[in-house]
Amino acid sequence: MFYMDWLWRLGVELMGEGKTMWQRFTKSVRANILVGLILITPLGVTIWIVQFLFKYLTNHLVPREWLQTEYSIFYRILALLLVFSALYLVGLLARNFIGRHLYRLGDSLLTRIPIVKTLYLALRQVSESVVNSRRTLFKQVVAVQFPRAGLYSIGFMTAELNREMAERLPIGQDPSAGVICVFVPTAPNPTSGFFLMAPRNEVIFLDIGLQDAMKMIFSAGAVLPGKTDELGKTLLDRLDEWLRDE
Repeated sequence: MFYMDWLWRLGVELMGEGKTMWQRFTKSVRANILVGLILITPLGVTIWIVQFLFKYLTNHLVPREWLQTEYSIFYRILALLLVFSALYLVGLLARNFIGRHLYRLGDSLLTRIPIVKTLYLALRQVSESVVNSRRTLFKQVVAVQFPRAGLYSIGFMTAELNREMAERLPIGQDPSAGVICVFVPTAPNPTSGFFLMAPRNEVIFLDIGLQDAMKMIFSAGAVLPGKTDELGKTLLDRLDEWLRDE
């Protein structure tokens, strides 16, 4: 009887140790899979975005039959190099005396062609606005009440309306204070968003940089500016700390 009882307790202990070892093993497997997934996601998404943009741009530059050959990647790279070279030459030519004269001649010609001039002048005005507001465009981070009063969204000041147009808009208590244009990006995809015209005195100008604001938008608020206690730590260091706290 004593021998049978000893065997029974030994079996129970072995089963308990085996169960504990199995739990440790499964926990380690889950943790390693999670760490691998979180570490590879930024790299994979970055590669996917770069590849998408690369293919999207070159699809319109390389003949379709060339893209179906085994040398398609070389044709795509060559097409991009040619585009950059052409842009460089245009910029170089436009900045000398002959180039400026040719540009003014072409600009004068396009502004005289019916229908074409409407599109050309609109696009030229957009480019001029971007150049004129280069010091403030997407550099001043603001908070505006959107989509309703009491809720605030992160936005970027893009321009300031002229006084005549601002005074014609029935917004704000004091139109003379100025009206600014604000772009409110969507999260976590900031490539789309909303264009707002808001009174300057109803907009909160935030003392944070563009990079911190974009981190907030990309992370949907999970990453906030001002976290200096974890500077120097990598993503893997933070994952190790997180797993140890579990």
